[in-house]
Amino acid sequence: MKISDLVKFRSELLTQKASLSIHTEVARIRKVFSSLSTIDVDTKLHNDLDTMSKDYDNVTTLSDTINSNIDLLIEKTEKLIDKLAKEQFDSTHAKIYEHYFLDGDHMEYYIKPEIDELVKVRLKHYTDWRFPTLQFGCRYSGQRPKLPKEVHKTLGSRLNEPTILHQFTDYLVVGDPLYVCDFKESFINDSIANFTPEYQRRLAKYTIKAQSEFDMLPKNQFSFIAVWNMFNFIPMEQILDYVNELYKLLTPGGTIMFSYNNGDDYKSTVLSESKIMSFVPNRLLLPNLKKIGLTINKTYTLPNDLEQGSWVTMVSWVEASKPGKLKTPKAHQAMGQLLQVPKPKVVKQERKWNTDELEILYKRAAELKIDHVTRLRAGNYSPEVLEKMITEKEKIKVAKPK
Repeated sequence: MKISDLVKFRSELLTQKASLSIHTEVARIRKVFSSLSTIDVDTKLHNDLDTMSKDYDNVTTLSDTINSNIDLLIEKTEKLIDKLAKEQFDSTHAKIYEHYFLDGDHMEYYIKPEIDELVKVRLKHYTDWRFPTLQFGCRYSGQRPKLPKEVHKTLGSRLNEPTILHQFTDYLVVGDPLYVCDFKESFINDSIANFTPEYQRRLAKYTIKAQSEFDMLPKNQFSFIAVWNMFNFIPMEQILDYVNELYKLLTPGGTIMFSYNNGDDYKSTVLSESKIMSFVPNRLLLPNLKKIGLTINKTYTLPNDLEQGSWVTMVSWVEASKPGKLKTPKAHQAMGQLLQVPKPKVVKQERKWNTDELEILYKRAAELKIDHVTRLRAGNYSPEVLEKMITEKEKIKVAKPK
């Protein structure tokens, strides 16, 4: 028996449960009785109609009793899922894909542009210049698929341009300052490589080896912590250990947003059975997040139904906040002004002419009939201008045919 089949069975029970209720149909029948009661006939006949209408209370009660057994069936199915998951998704299973989490050895996969844009919107919603932001996990940041155009056209997306799921570092820069954290320094450097050297120097970079090393980071300071494409590859118990440490870093009112593989979804469970991602049922994860102290804001499990190019069929994430109200001592955002340093002007030093040089210049100008020597000596022309005029005249004289 496959766990994924049990998950599908449970999902169908939850979906069909509402359609099995007859309350809506009973309400319709009672309206018919009410309509008949408006007809002016003997009162006893109206009383018979009322009795028949009230008899339907017994029908709804019996229906509710039967439907309560569906709840028991769902609960029984969940217990069987959890029992099998404990046996199949054990420590040996977790070890198989642990390197994806630790070494960044993820398989590249594509998500629909619609999902990509939604993730960016959610990140922008939580980032705030008044508070620090922390990104845990920076690998694959900003990558784009290198596919032939004909392949793009077959992917069936709205923009015909699927996106490799990345860490969205570029969309966290509103946080001030931005802390970037991962297991390898190379991951961090790759994620910020497109930033200017000036901005890279402003970033707080942390390389850690285990969740206990989050103690290096400031407590109760971050308004937003983003963890993407990391917790998809570790068991729920390990996720909760990390979240417990990250919770200490959040300021009251701060939010953590992380992706995971929702084990309550059939297609996501298939990924777990294929030993690609961990098995983390939403129904178990959310109560444990509440125990840590988080308030669940939103959860998403969205179909990534590309025709080809992606082995990830569903994308799931949760957004949860630490109780409290965001407060900051910042009155305004730190601003900087870019100044263009003017190039120094090169001052051309004027030539100093002595008396003999000037006399030679005047005589030559008179010979070329530029002006009378008396006017030349009177200073009607600067030596530089006169020298230029002489040069032009001599050129013309040389150019004339003999």
